[in-house]
Formats: sequence, C-alpha cells, structure tokens
Amino acid sequence: MWGQVSEKPLKKQGAARRSRWKSWLKWGVVALFVLYGASLLVLNSEWAKSKLTDKLESKSGLKWQLSKVLWVPFGDLELYGLHSELSSGGIELKSITLSPVWSQCLKGNPEFRQVSVDGVVLDIDESCLEEFLKKKKDAAPLIVSSQRPEPAPQKRPQPAVKSSAPQKKKTTDPPPPPQQRKQPIPPELGPTKWLKVTHATLRIRKGEHIYFEKEGIEISVPFAGKEAGGFLKIPQHGQPHPLSIPIKWNEKEM
Repeated sequence: MWGQVSEKPLKKQGAARRSRWKSWLKWGVVALFVLYGASLLVLNSEWAKSKLTDKLESKSGLKWQLSKVLWVPFGDLELYGLHSELSSGGIELKSITLSPVWSQCLKGNPEFRQVSVDGVVLDIDESCLEEFLKKKKDAAPLIVSSQRPEPAPQKRPQPAVKSSAPQKKKTTDPPPPPQQRKQPIPPELGPTKWLKVTHATLRIRKGEHIYFEKEGIEISVPFAGKEAGGFLKIPQHGQPHPLSIPIKWNEKEM
C-alpha cells in the first residue's frame, strides 16, 4: 500500500523531466534552423556577395557577378552562377565548391584543402588574348645599359726601396675558426591542396567568328602542400581516349 502511493509522485517527476528535455531539444533544433536560414540570407545579400566578388576582382583583375551562395555547417561553401564579361566574350562558372579547413578558418586564417569548379566556359576574344600576352611581356622588361664600362686604371710599378737593416716579421695569431651557422628548419608542409576543374569549354573568337572550340576539358592540379602530380585532359576528335598531359607540383612551382 505504501509502496504504491510513493511511486506516483516519482513517475510524475520523471515524466515532467522528459517533457522539459523534449521541449528544450525541439526549441534547440528550431533555433539552429533559424540561425542557418539567417546565415543564408546574409550570405546572399548584396553586401556579402559584393565582398566575395571584390575579393575575386583583386585576385583576377576582372569584375564578377555572383548569383547564389550556399554552405553546409562545417562543410563546403558553394558559389553558383559566377560570370565575368570580356570585350566580346566572357567567363562563366556554373559552380565553385570550396572545401575549407575549418580549424584554420576558426583561427582567422582562411585555408582550403580543395577547390572544385564545374561547368566552366572560357570565351576569349582574340584581341583580349593579345592584350593579356602583351601585359605579361611588359611586366618584366629587359634593361640594357647603353653606358660602356670604364677601363680599370693601370697600376704603375713602384721602385724597390733597399732597406739597410733586416726587419723582423711580426707574429700574428691564427684567425679563429668560422662559426657554423645553424641551418633554418624548413616549415612543415601540410597536405596537398587541389584545384579540380570538370566540364570545361575553351572558345576563342574574333568578333562573332569562332575559329577554335574545345569541350570536355578536365584539370586536376595541386597548388600547395607536399609534392604531387596532376593532369590536364583534352578530348581528341575521333579518339576514344583524351590527351593527358601530366602536371607536377614540386612544393614551390609547377
């Protein structure tokens, strides 16, 4: 009798505790969804997209337009509908997926382990290509000096002076051995970082006339980290396999 009466308050307390936990969990999930939706609204605002396009402009020298931004918490950041206009062509990128290293991003050092680009259309006008090559050539001009080097003055022989008494040679202490400098420890290289491009199209035109177009180009290029090898694949007309060009990364340059 006494045991049955004492169990009812305990059951009520347990049920109330479970109800509070369920309520907190429900409102926690709702708060996370609200914060995620708010972050998407902020990322897709004109202010945030202009910040991203300004960063791209400072890196490439081209003005960009961006359609949409998506992200997954502690996952990838995706940019959709990037477009840049040239004289009579342009550059279109269907999507860019950035895979950040979140441990570095949380420290304020944006770092990406992989950049994946899908659906690239590179439509270049011949005049734009010539201007680009000219700028690259003018960036490192050759400096040729017009002044002739002056001839070194000739030394006249000095008459020998006879000494009346022999001079004693001064004894000098041997120089101390040179101190060996410690070699600097090279920085530890992190994992290899990759740029991967799929479904790329290269088109070269002269005004409205297109005289070169190649579709289905693929690129897998390491751009930082440990030594690794990538490739450039170009489809060949009438050939079952594309032309594969190896690309080597040796920790400093391609």
